[in-house]
Amino acid sequence: MQRLTQALKIFRVRETGNLEFWISHAVVLLSTVLGVYLAALAGYKTAIEFEAVRTDRDGYYLRRALLDETKQNLDWGDKMAQAALADAREGGAHFNMGRQTAQTFVWETMKQQSATLQLPPDTLAAIREYYADVDGHVKAITKPMTPSDFRVKEAMAWQTETKKVRDAAVRTLERDLAEMRTELTAKGIKLR
Repeated sequence: MQRLTQALKIFRVRETGNLEFWISHAVVLLSTVLGVYLAALAGYKTAIEFEAVRTDRDGYYLRRALLDETKQNLDWGDKMAQAALADAREGGAHFNMGRQTAQTFVWETMKQQSATLQLPPDTLAAIREYYADVDGHVKAITKPMTPSDFRVKEAMAWQTETKKVRDAAVRTLERDLAEMRTELTAKGIKLR
């Protein structure tokens, strides 16, 4: 027992009245732990907010690129459908479209982006269906020896689908982009 008492003497700063020493150290230890916890919590919240804003900004640019590509493809679709319709009505035997597919660089790139699934599902579905239908229309219109009346129907269907996508999906994307731009600008994010 005497050895234990001597071993514990090393924790004594002075022989009597040692209580304030231990209380002050306990307060310092507690305040250090509390300070580290509060700093970590603030850093965590800041990191989460930063990641959310970064994701929103990336989603904005993804939507912007999709909107631009979709508009270009719809313009191309209108032009090609009108030319195919005119050619078929004039009795042309085979229509040469030049560029025979829609440009889908952004569409294909979106398959690898997590922000893609943040887009409105009806918009994604409308654009996906349009691209699938365009391939069918192009094949039908450019197929050799296709009767003119069938090519007229295909060209008119293509025009109808192009208008439908322009009126629904493009308008939805434009509204969505305007809302996102307002939110991001309010958070102090500069957008191009």
